[in-house]
Order: sequence, then structure tokens, then C-alpha cells
Amino acid sequence: MATITSAASGDWDASGTWDAGVPASGDDVVVTGAHDVAINVDVTCASLTTTAYSGTLTQNAGQEFTVDGDIAWSGGTFTGGDSAITAEAFALTGGTWTSTSDTFSVDRGAGGYIAETLFLYSGGTFTHSSGTVRFDYTQGGGVWSILTLDCTSTPTFNNVTFEGGRNSASYSVKWTLSGSATVAGDLSINPDAGRYLLLDGGTYSVGGNISSAAGASGGTSVISLAGTSTYSGVTAGKFPKLQILAGATVTAATADATCQSFSQTGGSFTCPTGTFSIDRGAGNNIAETLFLYSGGTFTHGGGSSTVRFDYLQGSSVWSVLTLDCTSTPTFNNVTFEGGRNSASYPVKWTLSGTANVAGDLIISPDAGYYLLLDGGAYSVAGDLSCAANSNGGTTAITLSGTGVQTVTQTAGSWPAGAWTNSNTAGHVIQATNVTLGGALTTATDSRWCQETYDLAVTGTVTNNGALIKDNAGVSSPTIGSGNAVEIGPCVAVVAAAGPFAVGAFDKGWATAWR
Repeated sequence: MATITSAASGDWDASGTWDAGVPASGDDVVVTGAHDVAINVDVTCASLTTTAYSGTLTQNAGQEFTVDGDIAWSGGTFTGGDSAITAEAFALTGGTWTSTSDTFSVDRGAGGYIAETLFLYSGGTFTHSSGTVRFDYTQGGGVWSILTLDCTSTPTFNNVTFEGGRNSASYSVKWTLSGSATVAGDLSINPDAGRYLLLDGGTYSVGGNISSAAGASGGTSVISLAGTSTYSGVTAGKFPKLQILAGATVTAATADATCQSFSQTGGSFTCPTGTFSIDRGAGNNIAETLFLYSGGTFTHGGGSSTVRFDYLQGSSVWSVLTLDCTSTPTFNNVTFEGGRNSASYPVKWTLSGTANVAGDLIISPDAGYYLLLDGGAYSVAGDLSCAANSNGGTTAITLSGTGVQTVTQTAGSWPAGAWTNSNTAGHVIQATNVTLGGALTTATDSRWCQETYDLAVTGTVTNNGALIKDNAGVSSPTIGSGNAVEIGPCVAVVAAAGPFAVGAFDKGWATAWR
């Protein structure tokens, strides 16, 4: 290995261009002075450095440029071509770097644990030339590697892709952004098969589409969208934090997608038709806002689409995970999963504001884990169910559907906020015994059908509608005010025209028709 320095302008493969002959693949290359050098053949060298450089290094068409070590560019002009450029690390501190229109790979290769800055941009001008910048490191052992993109100056890339990763979900390779980066095209998080990586820190402002593949493990980076974009994901591949801004039109290109947190302050966002998971992963005590909706248009995916909230906590006191609904979103189905492995410190999902659930609300902690719903109010048009280790909370729930709404409590406790049955076009029916920790108010012309199941209400029951049980042996709550509990089958009220329309029934007729 030798250090070869430019001595004159000329082609890369001309010996007269260099002070000690044409650089070999293991040589360190220095370009200096006002020398204009053309990469006129495929080139491999050990490193590339500029020293007091004011000339131009040009990658001719069709020629690949591979640097097995670092590129340190501090002056002069680099003009990329239409073929691949590869380096282990890249630093731009001055001058001009015009990248290739093909792929510029910052590829650290393969190894064990490392903590290195692989991309530095603190001065000069970076021009993307409509190409792709690819970041890659494949780790085989050790704890997570931390690979830094130090963007003291903000680069504008075209497309960006992250590849490689660690062969352990517990120790994902961390690509850490210091500062911010603009991605004019697409951002892809695409770990190698069986490997895991995440994006930590900073903000990526993306003008194109985003995608995450299996092994993408979230992170704390913000992916900010303010244009027309699609997102593509899988349940096993997680975006970091998604941010939807004014001017954005963001739609799903796949049936499922997952992110670590979500915020929308403007623009338009449409959920996928399958499951949109807001999944904080696993850890210990945290207090974070995982869903923020303060402006714009949030559209659920319709059909059987579900928004899934999940966090799995292993120790410490309860985590407080906030859904900040300054504006009121309308979800389709909503499910809460995960929890804390201690009944004394369940994960608290805290709603600030109100949320509409056009479909079903499901509280389903993981086996051996506990969670509860605190604060705010959910208006639910579909069915409700809670499973073992649902630990109550203070959230209020309104049953607001227009058809049959089923309430199922296989185990666990419902939130102890105020319960309201405002379903006057259909009815609420129990599928199990049900215990409500808060007060219950039924609206005029609404019906709550116990069938053969017991209903217990800890708070006051204000029964302006009908509370009906199948027989006298079924346990019902004490009525604080309003109508007495009725006994008999819960048969749908049939609407009729003229004077016998449902709205015209007096209490006696309505009772008879039930």
C-alpha cells in the first residue's frame, strides 16, 4: 500500500497524472492543486482525500468508482457519472460533490460491533443528481452498532435506502441521524433477510414514498411528510416516528403498516385496509405521546381495518402512553395490546380529548400482561370486548351505533368512566356477564339487552331508555332514576308508517313491542 498524489491533469489510468504511477487497488489517493482528473476506467483504491484541491475529479460515463475505505472531500469539485460509487465512509467538509445518477453506496461491509460516523456533511455542496444513496452495514455479533450520519449541514438526497442489519432483533443496527436530511425522492428501510436495523434521531423530510420491510425496527427518527406520498409496510417491519404535515396527501400502498409513533398536524392521511399498528415495541417505564392528531384529515381504512396500539413493558412503574386527540379522529376498529407484566403497574393508555370508533373497540392485553384505558372518551359504533388483565381505568365510553352492538367481557375490568348507551336505532346486547365500574346512562328509546347474563354497575344507573333481561333470575343493577328493568325477550322494534311509527309509540306500546 502506498499514498499516490496527483501531479498533473489527465486520465486516471495515465501514469503522468500521478507522482508515483497509476494508483493500485490498495493505494491511498490524494488529489491536490488545480489538477483535473478523469476516472476513465473502473477504479478501486483504498481511500480518497483532497488536499488544497481546486480542480475537478470527473467520473466518466460507464465507469464504476470503488473506495474500500473513506472519502474525505474538503475542496474542489467532484462530478459523478452514471455508474456506481462505493465507499466505507464519506465526509464532505468543503468544495462540491455532485453524486452519481446511479447508486452511491456508503457500505461499511460486515463485522462485529462498531460505533462510527459513516456520513459527515458539515460544509460545501452536495448534489444528488437524481440518484440513490445507500447505507449498509451487516453485523454478525456484539451489541447494537451505532452508525452516525452527522448532518451539521442539511443534505438533499434523492432516494435513500438503508440495508444490512444485525442478525438479532434484540440488537438492531442503529443508524443515528444528527441534524436533519431532506429526501426529495423515496426513503426505503430494507434490512437484509433475517436482519434488523432502526433509524434513530433527527428528521428526514421526505418528498416521495416511504417503505419498510421485515426487520425494520422503528427508532426515534422522525419521517416527516408534506407532499404526495404512499407508504408501504408489513406487520413485521416498523417505521420510526411518522409525521404528517400541512400539504401532505399520504395513502397506503399495502394492506398493513407499522410505525413507532404517529402525529398529524395537517394534510391528509389514509390508513391501510388491514392493520395500522402504532407499536412502541418493548422496554421499561416510558411516558410518551404515541398518537397525535391536531389537524388535517385522518381517514380510516374502512371494512375490517384496524388501528392497533401496542407496548410491552418489562419492569419499573407504569408507563403512560398518550393519545393526544386535540382534533377528534374517526378510527374503524381499535385494539389495545401488550401491557406490563405486573397487575400493580399496568401500562396506561391515556386519551386526551375524544375519539370515534366506527367499528369495534377491543382491549386485549398479551398473556400475563396488564393495561388500562385512562382519560378522554371513546364513542363506539361497533362491538366492545375486554379480555383477561384489562385493568379498567377512567375512560368514558359511549355506545353510539345504529345496529346491534355486542358487549363481551371474558375477563378483566372495563374502564370506570361514565358509560352511555345512545344507540336508539338498534340495541346493545350482552354476550357475557358484564360489570361496569362507572355510572350508566341510557338515552330515551335506547335498549340494553342483558339476555341471560348479569349486569353490574358500580355507579348510578340513569335509565331513560330500556334495560331488559331475559328472566327474573338474571341479576340487574339498581336503577337510580328513570325506567324500571324490564323482563322479556329483546326483540327489535319494527318501524311502521303513519301513527304507528316507532317515534309515535308511547311507553306502553313500546314496551309491548319489545
